[in-house]
Amino acid sequence: MKKNYVVYPMLIASIGYLFYYYLLSGYNSGFMMMHHMGYYDNFSSTSYFINIGLLILAYIGLIAAILILVSKQTSQSNNALEILNERLTKGEISLEEYREIKRTINQ
Repeated sequence: MKKNYVVYPMLIASIGYLFYYYLLSGYNSGFMMMHHMGYYDNFSSTSYFINIGLLILAYIGLIAAILILVSKQTSQSNNALEILNERLTKGEISLEEYREIKRTINQ
């Protein structure tokens, strides 16, 4: 739960910067060409390097957020199965109830 306070803002910031970079900025340069660093416009080479750095950070943030969310989703289902197995070993539920709950968790 605490990871969501970091993951969602990171995801929103990454997607927001990517939208800004590709849709609203005047660069439209892609990753490799960089408009030949100022030959065709008034932007300094430092601004290009800053934008490329921010672009790389946005991609890294996007990938990291997706990986964290996917790993969180799989760990929750594993935790549920661990709790279910523990309840069966303690004798709190019968084998029929175990099978029914496990079928529900796996769906």
